[in-house]
Amino acid sequence: MKSRSPLVAVLALTGLCFAHGAQAQEYIVTTSVEGSFNEVKDNIKNAIVGRGLNIANELHASDMLNRTGPDLGFPDAIYTHAETVEFCSASISHKLVQANLHNVVLCPFGISIYELVAEPQTIYLSYRRPLADSDSAEAAQEVEDLIQGIIQDASW
Repeated sequence: MKSRSPLVAVLALTGLCFAHGAQAQEYIVTTSVEGSFNEVKDNIKNAIVGRGLNIANELHASDMLNRTGPDLGFPDAIYTHAETVEFCSASISHKLVQANLHNVVLCPFGISIYELVAEPQTIYLSYRRPLADSDSAEAAQEVEDLIQGIIQDASW
């Protein structure tokens, strides 16, 4: 078995890191609006419920990060507010799991709403693009369309 040059290995790993970084950018979709965090969060929740969907959970990420950060060596808060609203669409979820029974991992769907300490009154809305196999592509696109529609409805 031939040994490969360390330079080749480094170049290969560097290429993987750059490819992973590019893929990560495509995986997370972010937009921003000017306004009040609570107003934008309420608009997101109203847009979800207005579509007849169930809010499954609200995750208070900034509370946890701000509470635990100093003990873990991260004394500076990044977020004034950061929450994720998780919700479900029964019809789209059924389509996802009919296409691939392992797609249950894609449920619930989520939209993160956050305000940075460094950018008061700029509210970010982010979501993870559902990554799915080719059999699930149509249902995954429905998830993304739903999330984009909710964000659009909530951000005027």
